[in-house]
Amino acid sequence: MLSAIRLHASLGGAGRASLVAARAFSSSGLGIETFNPDGQFRVAVTKALPGTRWLDILTKKLNARVDVLTDERYAPTIVPNSAIIDLIGDKCDGVLGQLTEDWSAETFGALKKAGAWSTATTLSATTMSTWTTPSR
Repeated sequence: MLSAIRLHASLGGAGRASLVAARAFSSSGLGIETFNPDGQFRVAVTKALPGTRWLDILTKKLNARVDVLTDERYAPTIVPNSAIIDLIGDKCDGVLGQLTEDWSAETFGALKKAGAWSTATTLSATTMSTWTTPSR
């Protein structure tokens, strides 16, 4: 089920083009919004990020397809690993995740299986920042 919506980007001035997202559902029913569906790389984002510069860079400068998890079940909570793994799917070149998420070996394994290389920097005993690079 797809329905197009418009998100008006505030990218530094009036007259800039709007970013267009398609609302969709993953194979297991997660709510997502997809930007630049024909992009060369696929980046999954576990929560909508503030502003639009990150989206502009990913879609316009890197030509990435960006799938943002928008499922209402996880809006007020930390996204569980099962939902992150579902969001990663079969092909994923990178993930922008949150510091509060538990990036376990299972989650990193799913990311590697989907084609991404990944590195992690531990910030404390309980939080982790992750950055993945395209496998191409």
